[in-house]
Amino acid sequence: MLLSDPYNERILKSDISLMKSILYRFEEQNGQDIATRETISELRTLKAELVKLWKRRIRDIVNFEIGALIFVS
Repeated sequence: MLLSDPYNERILKSDISLMKSILYRFEEQNGQDIATRETISELRTLKAELVKLWKRRIRDIVNFEIGALIFVS
């Protein structure tokens, strides 16, 4: 087990502390936290996907209506 060895536990705690300090420094330099940046990125991706789905749905509706008009004619 990783934490059963006191040496490994100290190393792990030291690594976590280092990662936290790097994260806080990044947040101070960029004026926003990592979670906010990731959320913004995910929202942009989701928005682009929704726009594609919406366009595809509109296209399907238009094609269906045109097909129905041709069939009725």
